[in-house]
Amino acid sequence: MGRATSPSIDVERVHPEDRQQFLTACNKLRKHGEAFRVEYRLKQLDGDNIQVLEEAKPVLDPEGRVVRSFGFVQDISG
Repeated sequence: MGRATSPSIDVERVHPEDRQQFLTACNKLRKHGEAFRVEYRLKQLDGDNIQVLEEAKPVLDPEGRVVRSFGFVQDISG
């Protein structure tokens, strides 16, 4: 299965104070098929942080194993 993180987010860009919450949500999705909705700060390429909302849901194979996920990451900085 590879990395236990969102396929669209490099974990090093997640603010250190938010990283554990982010990783826990990603691991629960990957290991247990638990959908998640989590807010965290994300470092942009210019160095600024934005607040994002990420939602993800699992896609299961016929045996109930997670084969991929789908969702979105939205800038909610305001």
